[in-house]
Amino acid sequence: MQVILLQDVKGQGKKGELVDVNEGYARNFLIKKGYAEVATANKINDLKQKKASADFHKQEELKAMRALAAELKGKTFKVTIKVGQGGKVFGSVSSKEIAAAVGGAWLNPRAGTAPVCAVCTDSRNVIPGSLFLPWIGERFDGHRFIDAALAAGAAGCLCAQVPERLRPDKFYIRVPDTRLA
Repeated sequence: MQVILLQDVKGQGKKGELVDVNEGYARNFLIKKGYAEVATANKINDLKQKKASADFHKQEELKAMRALAAELKGKTFKVTIKVGQGGKVFGSVSSKEIAAAVGGAWLNPRAGTAPVCAVCTDSRNVIPGSLFLPWIGERFDGHRFIDAALAAGAAGCLCAQVPERLRPDKFYIRVPDTRLA
């Protein structure tokens, strides 16, 4: 029997996958517990369309990243930090230092200066303490995912469009164009 998994199931697959399982296992466990649903023709078609759409958006994002990489190639941003013996860095680069380096306006002073450990462009892959950089592509706008990235642990974001409500515990750096910052 074919079912579509509604969440990750150990030994069977991940959420959104179409899997073949024993009919008794599907009806008595997976469907009953809400882990899967019966794979009808319409649901299989919807699943294929969602996957095609996700693949298309991933390709568009990859194109945008490559274009940005080409634009940034050769550009340098100078941020000075203290180092000790052997070139070990004391602390980390703060949000105010990043704002100064890219020429952006630092917003939300109540948040204080937060150290940044990485830069993320995908809200689904945010590393706690990272800087979220929302990109605008032909068919997507990363600014729609600022709240999700901050909720996932990003320390702040570098954005061209500032959200209506600023979180008091996060910082925001406003720049004219995130691709050129």
